[in-house]
Amino acid sequence: PVIDPPTYCFCPRCFAAFAKEQGLPADTKLTPEMMTKEYREKWTAFRCGQNAQLVKHIGLGVKRGCPGIEFSVYSGTQGKYTMEHYGVDWKLMAPYLDLGIAGYGGARGAVQETVNALAPVPFMGGEMYYLSNTSVSGAAPNPLTWRNRLLRQCLDSGGVGVLIWWLPVMDGGAFYYTSEAAAVLAH
Repeated sequence: PVIDPPTYCFCPRCFAAFAKEQGLPADTKLTPEMMTKEYREKWTAFRCGQNAQLVKHIGLGVKRGCPGIEFSVYSGTQGKYTMEHYGVDWKLMAPYLDLGIAGYGGARGAVQETVNALAPVPFMGGEMYYLSNTSVSGAAPNPLTWRNRLLRQCLDSGGVGVLIWWLPVMDGGAFYYTSEAAAVLAH
């Protein structure tokens, strides 16, 4: 997380780079507390920018090593939470990607914000059946509802596909309706 010390770097080099980018006086004494309160939005934007540059660097290396490969990044949907907790602003990542991937089961508005932030880069939303019968109260989802969730996610996120996570908990009904959704989308 960008704003959750000590899980993100608050070293003197990072402070110096931030101060330089923001045009702060060289003798400004920055602290983690200042970054998460006084400079929260600017610090988040700065970190998202750094992460986008890292993605650029990695993507260029990947494509040098394997020119035909598509390069993608997975994170949360576009918004303040994803920026602050994952350091990802899809608008900044888009120029360096062939595909953006986010999930799972995001609200339609969040999915649309992500599609818009990535445009013209394609987006693939994700769905998760459920974690497990030991970590979630209640039964597994209705497999027919699962099919509809897959169809909705694929259509809402631009028709590229759907990232499905956590296959081990899926039962025969879930796999059957996954194949039914795939058949519908294939036509």
